[in-house]
Amino acid sequence: MINRNLIIDKNFYKIKREDKKPLESHPLFNIFLIFSTTNKWIFELVAPSLIDILELTTLLHNKVQETLKEYSKKPEYFKISLLDEIYHIWSSGDNLICINLNDGFKIPWMNSVITNMNNKIKSDNQLIAKSPRILLIPEFFDHSNIDNLDGTLVDRLIFDDLLYSKLEIKFKDVIPQMIDRVSSMFSIDKDYLVSYFNTNLNTIEFLKTTESTDSLNKLIKVIDFLNRRNVCK
Repeated sequence: MINRNLIIDKNFYKIKREDKKPLESHPLFNIFLIFSTTNKWIFELVAPSLIDILELTTLLHNKVQETLKEYSKKPEYFKISLLDEIYHIWSSGDNLICINLNDGFKIPWMNSVITNMNNKIKSDNQLIAKSPRILLIPEFFDHSNIDNLDGTLVDRLIFDDLLYSKLEIKFKDVIPQMIDRVSSMFSIDKDYLVSYFNTNLNTIEFLKTTESTDSLNKLIKVIDFLNRRNVCK
């Protein structure tokens, strides 16, 4: 559920998810926000409380308008300098995705992730629902190789809703046989699979309890295997 808190004395207002607050910090992002240039809403993903996000968004918006005068056509991606910081900007319809990266991280991989997301997003609600999943990237991919992300896996992380649903098997009596077969096919420890098949957590929640950076890839293969056999509810 999303509720709108209108700040009367500002041009912009914040959209807040009732279930989560924006992150104070993140391994990849200093600032990560999305705002509408027409409807003037702001959706915060990473927003330190010491920063006035309403003021920052107003400054970003003004700077973007100045920068866009240099282009005959609005680019999908560009960057601006504001208050001695570099902000990477992506256009998503009338919305702008704004990111200030932590030192040491390059932009090409992020450009690929955001561009691909924009190509699939069809509405503001979908953008607001899917974009927070980008914040999960450091939890499932090796930090030392973050510039060489597997685009297919990132795409599944952002768009595959099955990863955010609990695994439900139609026929409980065949679970032991399935575990044996899946373990053999994908070289996954049986005890790990027993825990996964019997957990009350969804796949992403379950993965957060593990330490292996390749677990996402393995469980996606398991889910695909099960779906091809139509054994999931």
